Amino acid sequence: MEGGALASQLWSQLQVSPSDPLDQSLLKSMKEGMVNTRSASTWTDSYLGIISRYRAFCAAKVPPRVPVPAAPLTVCLFLQLVASEAKSYAVVKSASGAIFALHEMALVPAAEAPTKHPLAKGVRQSAKRRLGLKLQNQKEPLTLEVLQTGILLYVPDFQACSLLALSVASMVANMWAGFLRYKDMKYVWVELVKFYPTHMEALLIERKNDQFREGDVVYISRGLDRRTCPVALNEALISRARLSGLVNLYQGWDGRVARFRPQNTQLNGRHIEYPQCRREVHKFLQRTTGMSEAEVQKKWCTQSLRSSGATVAAQKVDFRLFQKHGAWHTASSAHRYILDSTETRLSVTRAMGY
Repeated sequence: MEGGALASQLWSQLQVSPSDPLDQSLLKSMKEGMVNTRSASTWTDSYLGIISRYRAFCAAKVPPRVPVPAAPLTVCLFLQLVASEAKSYAVVKSASGAIFALHEMALVPAAEAPTKHPLAKGVRQSAKRRLGLKLQNQKEPLTLEVLQTGILLYVPDFQACSLLALSVASMVANMWAGFLRYKDMKYVWVELVKFYPTHMEALLIERKNDQFREGDVVYISRGLDRRTCPVALNEALISRARLSGLVNLYQGWDGRVARFRPQNTQLNGRHIEYPQCRREVHKFLQRTTGMSEAEVQKKWCTQSLRSSGATVAAQKVDFRLFQKHGAWHTASSAHRYILDSTETRLSVTRAMGY
């Protein structure tokens, strides 16, 4: 994906001796460093698909257009195509960012990048006004009561319940308490989870927005009720499944076995895939609330666990710590996950004392 940009004419103009192994090695490291200016998840989850589509768009033109370095009109036409089909401005912004990153890797100066052209800015501004910044189909957060009721239904006893039920309950509880995205949760490794009398610490070797590969430690305190405590559920899961070493804590399983013989279901040693994670969260909520599958899917998703934990904690802790716990780089990003109640909104004018 990145190779085309890195092999562009501008890179080939760099005068590096082909007979000097040190220079060649350093040049290779420079190229790798250019890719690493964005996190791996940004490339794979946000940019890869749109870059492939952009290249196909350029190749389909008669005559074919050069994707990198591109003429401003080429990029603007593509962004207009994306904007005309998008339901959210975030899609347009991501497409623009992907093309800018592609040109940056091709050593095109930032000021000369086609996405900086006034016409490209106009396309983005037009899309922003038309589509707005509000998230489409934003799901609701869960209440703590629903979460704990579901955990007790799934795991009335740590030893008597199935390993499948224990795994789902542990995953749901910790995504809620740790403000974990699915992409965070799948990088929780058993060896990197430490338990203490008062809490647990989980070192995530990769997390969204972790651009500098520093990792992030998630701190989760022990709960008042051991039966619904995220830490106790993790301890029980590790013990029951006999997990150790650098293996995923939240693993997938054979769906056919789980359907007909749930008590015999064993974990497969690999992180749970997103479709299975989403399906199990929906099942968890169906069983807890008695709602239909369609109703649950319309109201909640895996991200509801992150937003519900954030909503509960937001009014009770220092905002700096709250933002750090959720790995939000900006306050505006964090605010999107908080649902303010009517009482909370009224507290502003009530404080005015009129």
